[in-house]
Amino acid sequence: MLFVALRPSRVTVVPRTHALSFSNETFSAYPEATAIEGALTYQVETIELDDTEIVPSDGVVQASEKASGNITIVNNHQTTPLRLLKNTRFASASGQIFRAPAEVMVPAKVGSTAGRIEITVVADQPGEASNVPAGKFTLPGLQSSGNMYRDVYAESSSSMSGGFVGERPGVAPGALESAIAEVRTRLEAKIMERVAEFNSEKIVFSDLMQITYRSMPNTTEAEGKVRIHEVATVLLPVFESGNFTREVTRSAVSDTENLQVRLLRSDTFRATSLATTSNIGVDAVSFSLSGNALLVWDVDEAELQDALAGKDEGAFEAVVGSFPGIEEARARIEPFWKNSFPTKGSSIKIDIKDPSIEA
Repeated sequence: MLFVALRPSRVTVVPRTHALSFSNETFSAYPEATAIEGALTYQVETIELDDTEIVPSDGVVQASEKASGNITIVNNHQTTPLRLLKNTRFASASGQIFRAPAEVMVPAKVGSTAGRIEITVVADQPGEASNVPAGKFTLPGLQSSGNMYRDVYAESSSSMSGGFVGERPGVAPGALESAIAEVRTRLEAKIMERVAEFNSEKIVFSDLMQITYRSMPNTTEAEGKVRIHEVATVLLPVFESGNFTREVTRSAVSDTENLQVRLLRSDTFRATSLATTSNIGVDAVSFSLSGNALLVWDVDEAELQDALAGKDEGAFEAVVGSFPGIEEARARIEPFWKNSFPTKGSSIKIDIKDPSIEA
């Protein structure tokens, strides 16, 4: 008795690619909430991390600190972006006032989905009274604006912290500066780890992020020591991969507008910020790109399977040629005595070769 091992018909595909080399070409990206159609856009990812260090105490010092923390501003009022000025006030349920340290652009309401953006606010006055619990915040400046006062508000998921007035354990200046530098170095390493976690659907560059450090009140530890506490808040521009790829390669390749493409980046691919100061989330982010990249056309496996299903072997070249993302392809029909592909597309195995890029 003769047994024949039936293997699936198989198509091996080499996707179309285009090598790119950037040499400090400049670009500007705009907040997604305000950008015009066809522009390079970005969203803002807010990362907050903290770390501590124990150091010897050195007497006591008089301190006056303002509480701070993160809130999410909600625009459930208008279908256009909402601009809030620097020092916009936010009132907690207990009446404590906090202010936005910079201008904020709150995304528009889309359908029934409110626009949202997270920012850090600082208490108007120092002291522990502003260490308020998580909750809702109103905008006193909108109180005379009817429904807008109701529909534009803020929420916090954690309490405000850091508010203090009084004596606290001191630290010798040299020891304090050294400890703060050490903690901030660790925080920066943690930030870089978080940035590296973004997947291929999002593109981020560490050089474009803004880091703000806050020193929280010292706390007393055993054996005459003090714990210093540092908080890092990061504003990171995040680019959607498809939009970024199309916009930064537009001048090099003209036929990517309606096709799915991705950018394979080498280790040398870098973005360098061109602005010394910018309000991320409100202003355009200007940067230059350098290094090598590879533009790769995506091939829809299911679409290719369906296009080949039931076709004669002689039609293979014509079918493949109708896919602009395919550079070359070869097929093996099984069993070997057949001259047509299976009538069921899912029975055709598609192998897409993943291209590589040199640094």
